[in-house]
Formats: sequence, C-alpha cells, structure tokens
Amino acid sequence: MGENLSYDEWAQARQVLADCAPWWRMQRAGRVPAGQETLGEAAARSVEHLVVLLLRYMPPGEAVELLTDQMASARDLAGVVRYRVGRVLRAMRRRRNLALDDGTGYQAMQDRLAAARAQAAQARSEALAAARAAVNAVRGADAGGRARWSRADEAAAAVKWATEPADVVPPPPVVLQTRALGDVSWARAVVRARAERARLAS
Repeated sequence: MGENLSYDEWAQARQVLADCAPWWRMQRAGRVPAGQETLGEAAARSVEHLVVLLLRYMPPGEAVELLTDQMASARDLAGVVRYRVGRVLRAMRRRRNLALDDGTGYQAMQDRLAAARAQAAQARSEALAAARAAVNAVRGADAGGRARWSRADEAAAAVKWATEPADVVPPPPVVLQTRALGDVSWARAVVRARAERARLAS
C-alpha cells in the first residue's frame, strides 16, 4: 500500500476489530450461517490495513460504530467493512486535497454576479426608454396633427377620405393615431369608412 504503518497503529486496528466482534455476533446470530457472525482470522487480516488508515481520520469509538451499524444481514462482512472504510477514506482525501479559497474565488463570483445584474438593469432601462420614446412619438404626432387640424377640417377630411381612393387622399390625424397605436379600432375604422364610401356612392 506504500503506507508506513507503525506497530501501535496495527495494534489499535486489531483492537477495533476485536471490539466490533461482539456487536456483529449480537446482530448476526441466527441470521447467517454459523461461523460467519464475525470476521475470521484471514478476513480480519485482509481489512486491518484499511482500519489503520481509517483510525487516522476518526477515533476508535466512531470506527467501531461505523463498522457495526446495520450489519445483521450482510452476506460478505469483510466486503461491507472494506466498502465503508473505503468510502470514508475517499471522502477524507477529497476534503484534504480540496484547494482552500483565500477569498479571491468568492470575490470573482460576486463580481460576475454584479456584472450580470448591471447588464440586466441596463437592458431593462434601454427597453423602457425605447418604449417611452415610441409612446411619446405617437403622442407628439397626434398633438401636432390636432394643432394643425380643426374639428371641421378633420370631419371634412374624414368624409373626403371615405369617398375618395385611399391612395389619393391621406387619412386624417385621428386615423393616423389609431393606426400608429396598432389598435384594433383601425380595422373597425376601415370597415366603417368603406361602408360609408359604398353608401355615398349608391
């Protein structure tokens, strides 16, 4: 394994396995074939080195608890021990190898979030400004048109527009406003104008 294991570590690992034996026997007696309630000598030797490594990360009491929890029906006791110890060792080694953030990573993340928020806010502002400009343009065109047109002029233009071809006489400002706003009343105005044109022509 490439590990320098001391005699005391081996002795402590054997003691942990010995402490596990009564708990295994209590859970497994009558549930598994006789003689398989605990680890045999050969099976215990096969997992001792893993227990030694496990004890570098947790005290013996916790190791015993880990290795004896819910083992009543385990078919391969040594296999379950190897699996549990290996899982803990992998987790501990990943944690040890994890690079610690000195604050620069967190600050970079915050900077990216702030930039994204600022970009979204700018996009919202530009969209709102464009919408306001469009509304103001329509309102300005309507106001300018009404300033130049009296009610009588507008009525006369509406009648003329209804009786003449649309490509010859431009529509009055009120119709222009309705068309600019994209209102459904534009369609109604066209229908009414055509009906009036047909009535006057008959």
